[in-house]
Amino acid sequence: MSFSIVHLSDLHIGKDDPVFTRTLNNLIEDIKDTTKKQDLRLDAIAFTGDIVEKGGTDKTFEIANEFINRLLSEVNVPKENLLIVPGNHDIPRRLAVSTLLEKLAHEDFTYKDKCDEYWESFGARYKLFNDFLTKTGCLENAYKGMFGGLIKDISTDIGSIRFFLLNSSWSTTGDKDFENLYLGRWQLESLVEIKNKLPKAEYNIALSHHPLEWLNKDEREMILNYIKDKNLLSAETLLHGHIHDGAIDISTNPDGSFVSLVSGIGFPNALDREKGQPKISQCRYAVYNFDLKSQLLNVWLRITREDGNFVNDTMLYKAGGENGHLSIPIKQYVKTETIANKVPLPSNVKVDAVPFLTDWVGRSDELITLLNPSYKVVAITGVGGQGKTWLAAEFSRRHSRGGVNAYFDLGVWVDCRELPVSIHTKIIELLDAITGGQESEILFRDETQEDTVKRFMSHIQNHKLLIVFDNIDAYVNEESETVTNEFKPILDAILNGEHNSKIILTSRKPINDSRGAFRQINLPGLSSDEVIEYFTRRNIELVGDNDRKYCQKLVKLTNGHPYWLGLIAGQILARKDTLKHCISNFGDGETTTRGSIKEYFDTIWGQLNKDSKKLLRHIGEVPRPLTDNQIKRVITDISSTKTGQAIRKLEKLGLLRRHEDSILHTWEYQVHPLVREFLHESYSPSAQRKYVSRVLCIFLHPSLVEKLFSNTEALDKINVSMSANNLADSIETCLNSRNYKEGLELLERYRAVLYDSGYHHKFCSLACQILDLVKWEEFRLVDRNRGAKLLSIVIEKLWLVGDNKRCVEYLDHFSMSVEPDTNQYLGYLSLAAWIEWQQGKFVESIITADECKVLAKKLNSAAWVFNDPFYTRALALRDSGDNEEAVKFFKGRNKSTNNMSSSDLGNIARCYYNLGRHEEAEEFLRQSLVQLLKGNDYISKMNCGYAYLWIAENLFSQKRVFEAKAFLVLAKDIWNTYCPGLLPKTKYVEEKLLQTDYDEPITLLEAHEWEKRFLEVQPSLLMSAKLRK
Repeated sequence: MSFSIVHLSDLHIGKDDPVFTRTLNNLIEDIKDTTKKQDLRLDAIAFTGDIVEKGGTDKTFEIANEFINRLLSEVNVPKENLLIVPGNHDIPRRLAVSTLLEKLAHEDFTYKDKCDEYWESFGARYKLFNDFLTKTGCLENAYKGMFGGLIKDISTDIGSIRFFLLNSSWSTTGDKDFENLYLGRWQLESLVEIKNKLPKAEYNIALSHHPLEWLNKDEREMILNYIKDKNLLSAETLLHGHIHDGAIDISTNPDGSFVSLVSGIGFPNALDREKGQPKISQCRYAVYNFDLKSQLLNVWLRITREDGNFVNDTMLYKAGGENGHLSIPIKQYVKTETIANKVPLPSNVKVDAVPFLTDWVGRSDELITLLNPSYKVVAITGVGGQGKTWLAAEFSRRHSRGGVNAYFDLGVWVDCRELPVSIHTKIIELLDAITGGQESEILFRDETQEDTVKRFMSHIQNHKLLIVFDNIDAYVNEESETVTNEFKPILDAILNGEHNSKIILTSRKPINDSRGAFRQINLPGLSSDEVIEYFTRRNIELVGDNDRKYCQKLVKLTNGHPYWLGLIAGQILARKDTLKHCISNFGDGETTTRGSIKEYFDTIWGQLNKDSKKLLRHIGEVPRPLTDNQIKRVITDISSTKTGQAIRKLEKLGLLRRHEDSILHTWEYQVHPLVREFLHESYSPSAQRKYVSRVLCIFLHPSLVEKLFSNTEALDKINVSMSANNLADSIETCLNSRNYKEGLELLERYRAVLYDSGYHHKFCSLACQILDLVKWEEFRLVDRNRGAKLLSIVIEKLWLVGDNKRCVEYLDHFSMSVEPDTNQYLGYLSLAAWIEWQQGKFVESIITADECKVLAKKLNSAAWVFNDPFYTRALALRDSGDNEEAVKFFKGRNKSTNNMSSSDLGNIARCYYNLGRHEEAEEFLRQSLVQLLKGNDYISKMNCGYAYLWIAENLFSQKRVFEAKAFLVLAKDIWNTYCPGLLPKTKYVEEKLLQTDYDEPITLLEAHEWEKRFLEVQPSLLMSAKLRK
């Protein structure tokens, strides 16, 4: 169960030199001797480039051909088992190629048609080399890809071995090649396409002249991904040369190993080259035997001495010993724990409703691309109305809803349009849905994004999921055409992980990623045939003024724009227009598609009755689809029957989109994004206000909505209940409809509904959206106590969840927005002192707290003190070493220990720990923890983490190491859930524990057992007396 290969590289054959000819003769004899001694039957000879020198001539290629023919004959390897890839010396350097490359950018190699055009220039340099390949027999039984790439299957005793011959030299120009070379996506893509049509091979090997380090940085990761990914080329080994040396590199991860093998004869040194002397010593080659049964790679390394004779290479690796032989495991695996237990999938899942289309036509090539398992992520991009969402929805309908065409276990639709909550929040909602509530949104409300991504990937890997992130424009950088920092960890995990799931992104903005598992589909318009089929399905007879010739002309005028054509079809069915009339109206001039659609929309709008217009102006302001009943509740001045008729009519006209609720199997309706844009262009926020207020009554009590838009001060007298989800929908509706003031008012007044109900991520996301959208000065954000209080809470929360960058940005903005010696400045100081304490700037925190105390007394304005400066000052004193002073403050707030708060008890304990009074510290911590465990609010959970951490430190100081480890586990667990921004505080204790001999892990269940024992301990009589003092 093995096969053997000889690896040669960088021969640099030039003029007919007798000394170098002797070296080549020695090489042939040594290959024969080595394979005979090891009882190997050679299956292939591999040359990884630079066979000739300086671009080659007819003469040098002839010498090379004669050498190869003799080598194949004497080692008994047939011509069809010869493998050769080109090196940079095998083709001539040309100025025209250098000039062309300087003008091109990496993105220019993204599109196949451009690559075909460029290859005409690059490929012209390969005439001599290709003639040489033909003469050697290397092209026999080879499958040709783009840019000089080849696939060769070689039959061996163990079956077919597949070789991917990669051309890394087509973009070579000379001295500036390092980190500037390309393979090109389409060379690799063409090889994947060929490979997918061939029977599976027993083993896959890639050959390239250049090491990956020589390739353009933008391509390097993509190339490696294409080579290794089991859905792409799936090669386990790479052979290359170029560096005139030998090397064996093995990279191992949880998915397996990848072996890189380097060999090379090489140049003589510079001085010898000047004298015209060939290289004689230090010429390397290798023989490889791949034993698939034992999963071992045996390597025999050979090198020339000063006399040009080959010997065992004992210098490269110590493990090679005296015989230059290495035995390496082909596949090594790193054991990893499963991130999460496999959760059975529910039969139906809803994060957001899925758009539904009945008259689907065309897009066959795009549907095939989407189904290709090589692509883990596909981005569908294009102008508005081009059908991106419909394509994703149709693919989901075909392949994730059961039936004979089902390819995925489950399909999930996530709508990220316009003003979304954070993508992190959306992923948490998604995981809640696909686990049927077992990983509920409430349970993981304060999880870090890093941990959320890990959970997400565990389900991606355990199940075959199709997840559509629709309208992710907010997460795409327009200039760089890459995803934003918030979305990047998710995309990286999906593209780099091993799984059979697929993620589809839709965006108007282009999205580029160089990795092989990523594919962008830039969606074109529909073809004439597809549009004719579409009109036919809509029951439009293509005769008379709607003749096919007019249809074809219209396709040209509209660039086959699906949404525009849908509007036209709706008008024809309503007998309001004809294809001939459309053409005469549009004329033959070149106009922008969007501008023309807007003009046509205005025409349609003018033909709608007042009921239809009213319905669109209502629904157009809602960020999510509404049911029939919700729409009828909103539009009370139209009868239920007429509202239903208007919905059906607007759907036929293409102005309303139908969505399916996959759980309830009911229909929901939403306007097309372009319709919303046209409405916003046509009507000001004030003109739309009455429609927005009615829509908000779906989510909020009508009396509250009425006061929100008329008399916000009267809201103080309204006492109504609301759910967190309804409040979030209300705020998003305000933002979506450009009613920022009302959205801010809702968040300022009712933040506790979100913040104290466990929707911390949603609270932060909505708050940051508003803070980023509005002008603080215009909305008097810091001038109003309620606004400044909201800002303070947001800044604190951002610090606690680990978003320190945005926290500091908002704090700086707060600072620049206030004047000294004002109430607003007082609010800023109280917050700044707390942030400085969290940052470990204890001296600065004390100074700021003192300034705050003085100003608070001067202004006599307690309402603007958001964080008690006395308390913050005591915390900073404690952590800066003045523990006696801090203890006085915490004890002075209470008459006895019996009525002390959990915070005071814990802080006194911390001071005692710092003073070395460990027994007293332990008892105060015990009492604090008892109180904290009774609370279920956010602050109690956060302070529980502090208590656990301080108990761990205190126990460690008493050499109770195992107990200390248990409480560290508890601290990390609760902060990971509620306050991930505080996790760095655990590092110090963790490092101390790592230095002990107690390396036995502790489970969370065991840690809680230790907690139970700790709480059951009763203080001694002496200690009780001390505590009463």
